[in-house]
Order: sequence, then structure tokens, then C-alpha cells
Amino acid sequence: MFCLGLFSIGTATSKTATAIFITRFFGGLFGSAPVSNVSAALGDIWAPRARGTAVTFYAVCVTGGPTLGPVIGSSLTVSHLGWRWTEYIEAIWVFTISIVGIFALPELYAPVLLKRKAIRLRKTTGTQAYWHPHEDVKLDFKSIITKQISRPIRMLFTEPMVTCITLYASFVYGILYMTLAVFPIVFEEIRGWKLVISTLPFLGLLVGVLCAMAINLTNQPRYMRIVDENEGRPVPEARLPPMLIGGVLMVIGLFWFGWTANPPHHWILPVIACAFIGAGFN
Repeated sequence: MFCLGLFSIGTATSKTATAIFITRFFGGLFGSAPVSNVSAALGDIWAPRARGTAVTFYAVCVTGGPTLGPVIGSSLTVSHLGWRWTEYIEAIWVFTISIVGIFALPELYAPVLLKRKAIRLRKTTGTQAYWHPHEDVKLDFKSIITKQISRPIRMLFTEPMVTCITLYASFVYGILYMTLAVFPIVFEEIRGWKLVISTLPFLGLLVGVLCAMAINLTNQPRYMRIVDENEGRPVPEARLPPMLIGGVLMVIGLFWFGWTANPPHHWILPVIACAFIGAGFN
């Protein structure tokens, strides 16, 4: 997060296109870490029965950013602040969240907590009987290559469910970020809308994301009941119905948007289609 803030400032102060490309690349590289780690952290915080609710609200934040970003960015660009302040504001926000996280977010990983407890008990009691297996786990270059990097790759190619979910998630993420390029073409270049106005259809995506949140939360009582019947153990298959609904909504939204994007179709039609795309994504 801290590195993301630094490279955001680097982008804001860049003088050439090359500098912008390089700083944005490294900003995205370091900024992707929270997206990949937060789900695991939520698993440490919440029990299986409540984890779905937490992940649902987290998903709204992840998808809400790309839908609100163009609206905020275009407003800053046409103002006296200029486009560079889109990066300055991002850096300010990132540094703020990082500082809050340092002081307000304690360690939550159970093996680490137990290891610290064992070390503390050895010091306070003087007996060496207290020990935890996580004390033997060493984080070095070799373990990073053989475990942290190779294990996800091995799961990707040997676990059919992981492969299918990864391919589907990659597809819908690609669709979401393609809208960042498609919407300006449809609403600014073809329909002739001004910069800020042409980004407002992104709010249609946000509406769809919020509707999907309602669908996921509606499924939560059913999932909790199934977990209770399974003696408290997670049941991943019980979360599939909202995903099936999302797959249908995504297809409807894509076809709808493709058929009505250009005039003479009224502008509200592709905007409504955006809501279906947003709901299908989330």
C-alpha cells in the first residue's frame, strides 16, 4: 500500500508518457496485493457462517471503485485541479488507510498468534514445553518459490474447480475493465456527451453491483442453515446459486448493451444494460 502511494505521487509528478507508464505499472503491481490478500484476512476475522456477508461488502468496495473512479477522475480533470490530482488524492487516501491499518488492524492469523503465545509462555514460565509448529516455518527465497508461488500454480492446473472459477473470474474482470475503454467511445465519441456526463453511465454499473449485493445477502441465511447442518464446516457449493444468477445477468447485460449502445436507441437503454452487467459481475 505504501509503495502504491509513492508511485501514485510519481505519476502525478511525471513529465513524460514513459514516466507515467512506468509508475502506473509499479503502482498497479503493488496495489494488487490488497486485492489478493484481503479475502484470506477476512477468513481469519470471520467465522464460516458470517464470512459471506463480510466478503459481499468487500466485493462491493472492489467493484465500486472502478465504477466511481471515472466519475471522480473526470470531474477533477475538468476542474482547476487537473488530472494530476487524481493521483495525489489516491496517494493521500492510500497513506491514510495504511496508517489506520498499522494502528487499528492487529495480527489475525491463528498460527502466528499461537506461535507468539508459545514464545511468551516460555519467557514467563521458564519452561520449554510450550511450542507451536509455526515456529519452524521460515520465510525465505526458497520457500517463496516452492510454496507461496508454486502452490497456487499447482492448484490452478490440478484442481478443476479452481481452474473454472479462475477462468470465469478473469473473464468477468476483463469485461468490467473493458468498460473503462468502451464507455467513453459509446457515450463521448459516438453520442457526443461532455467528459463528465459521459462517465455517469458508470453509475449504472454501481447500481447493478448493489443489486448483486442484495442477491448475495439473500442467499446468506440459506448458506448459514446448510453450514449448521454440516456441523459448522464450510460448504462452498452452497454459494453457487448467486453465481449462477450472475452468469445469466451478465449475458443479458452484454447482449443488451451491444444491441442498444449506438443511436438512434435512447441512452437509457445501454445504461440499464450496465446495471445488468454490474449485477452479473458482482
